[in-house]
Amino acid sequence: MRKFALASVLMMATLAPSRAQAVTLGLDLGGGVWLVPLTPQFDFHFKVQFALGKVVSFGLRPGILLNVSPAIQVGVPFDVYFRFHVSRLYFDLMGGLALLFGDAQFLRAHGAVGMGVFIAKGFAIGFEGGYLQNGAQLLARFSFNF
Repeated sequence: MRKFALASVLMMATLAPSRAQAVTLGLDLGGGVWLVPLTPQFDFHFKVQFALGKVVSFGLRPGILLNVSPAIQVGVPFDVYFRFHVSRLYFDLMGGLALLFGDAQFLRAHGAVGMGVFIAKGFAIGFEGGYLQNGAQLLARFSFNF
């Protein structure tokens, strides 16, 4: 019983978020390609991230996206994500919906994985690979947390 109690206390101390990191706000900018058939895509997101522990976070990521070929198309993506922190590296699992204005298929499902590295305090670069209903996405990602 003592070993179980000690293991529980150690696990809680390791996983519990510090008060300073409980909620993080951030912005990120992405650019890349949506393979439908080959559409340049840019997006801008506002992020709200909640620490579930020292290693895992949960977040919301609403934003604006812009497809620029063959014509300019504006959309509103909304994702939820889980982020796993390993030293300066992070790994994301995300999914949600995107509203594409002026498109025959207005509502599209989105799912992606991402990874990146924190370069300096609050600043990270990474990439995201995913699927925006009917094609794959490959994006570079620059983010800032404050």
